[in-house]
Amino acid sequence: LPLFFGMGLALGWGVTRLSPDGALELLLIVNSAMLFFWLLLPASYNSEIMERFELSRLFVHPVRFPSLVTGSIVVSLLSYTGLWSLLILLGEIAGLAWHKPLALPLILVGAVPTFAILVLGGRLMDDLLDLVADDRRLRGLLLFLTSMPLMLIIFGNYYIQVLVTNPDTLLRVLEPWVGDMPSVEGLAVSQAIDLILTHLRPSRLLLWLPPGWGTAAMAAPVTGQWATGLGFLVLSLAFSGLLLWIHAAVTRRMMQGAALRIGTERVR
Repeated sequence: LPLFFGMGLALGWGVTRLSPDGALELLLIVNSAMLFFWLLLPASYNSEIMERFELSRLFVHPVRFPSLVTGSIVVSLLSYTGLWSLLILLGEIAGLAWHKPLALPLILVGAVPTFAILVLGGRLMDDLLDLVADDRRLRGLLLFLTSMPLMLIIFGNYYIQVLVTNPDTLLRVLEPWVGDMPSVEGLAVSQAIDLILTHLRPSRLLLWLPPGWGTAAMAAPVTGQWATGLGFLVLSLAFSGLLLWIHAAVTRRMMQGAALRIGTERVR
């Protein structure tokens, strides 16, 4: 946790060194990567050190349905991943507020659905694992599928090294994206990163992803696009509500299935 606290501080400081447009592009990359880690939660808990919280274990106890839904979300909030994600988001809020203090209320409000999308996305992956928990083959298949992106990164590392060690090849690969980007020679590190981000514009792809909506709600007002920020805020809040509704529906379905199994065992 101290490591991620330091990362949050470093990210906040880095955002202050970029332009508002460059900060938006950087935070889109960071928050999309965080969603990737949240979706890998079921695979990361498959160890003796961290035991995964299984909601189905509580179905045999007299716990009310709203308490099960709320409690499972709180468990995700207080997990290791939830805590370090919160530290990273706090760094983002501080960096964006430095650019435009008047936008702080919208930045704070936009951070809520951003965090909710991360937490509920990870919670739904846990729900999916609970649904297939009784079938060892399906459980193994799900863990394999959630680990596939990480395996692709590992095997793609060689290709990335080839690109980095051959600047000419790297420029040819990036040319359709960066266009006529000026040279970064003589620029400070922060200026060079800002120039690359604003010309590469990963927002062309990442704004289609749910964490991009919440990130745009936070950062768009800083760039002066207040109406755009409000639009993405409404969209991210609506999507957070949809994820919560799906989680509640899956929990209710699992409770009904558990009740049928318990009734059958009592009859036997």
